[in-house]
Amino acid sequence: LLKVAGLDLVDFADLETETFNDFFSAICSFEVIEHLLLPGKFFATAAKVLKSGGLIFCSTPNSVSLEVGILKDKSSSIDIEHISLLSPLAIKFLCDAHGFELLELETPGEFDLELLQDFKTSVLPNRLLRRGSRVRQDAIKSACVSSHMRFVARKTS
Repeated sequence: LLKVAGLDLVDFADLETETFNDFFSAICSFEVIEHLLLPGKFFATAAKVLKSGGLIFCSTPNSVSLEVGILKDKSSSIDIEHISLLSPLAIKFLCDAHGFELLELETPGEFDLELLQDFKTSVLPNRLLRRGSRVRQDAIKSACVSSHMRFVARKTS
């Protein structure tokens, strides 16, 4: 399907060679880095294969989300397949450590209150979870504690 669209698929092992050094303009990684034992290796490889000014577009669960804080191990973000739990601070650290400028980071989730409502948690009073409550999804987003996180980073060198 990628070939039909005129796109080539590169095997990850090929990225370890010098063939693709400073080759790509952008890397997209959606819901992947939380499955890696060493997410720093993702950033190191990206730094190697991206051209100067190249961009990473990425999404991952937010380990410091309201949902994780309340539901703990019952959170949908915490599961056996999510080996690395990443926070906004961790993303900033990984970017800085591997020569990336973090251009944008947001937690744009829309369903945090609904996830908590569906769980019928006793930690939060029902009045906080009701539709029309003063606790709004917008406040969760602006505080960077929504369960979904996405970011854009630029290679600086």
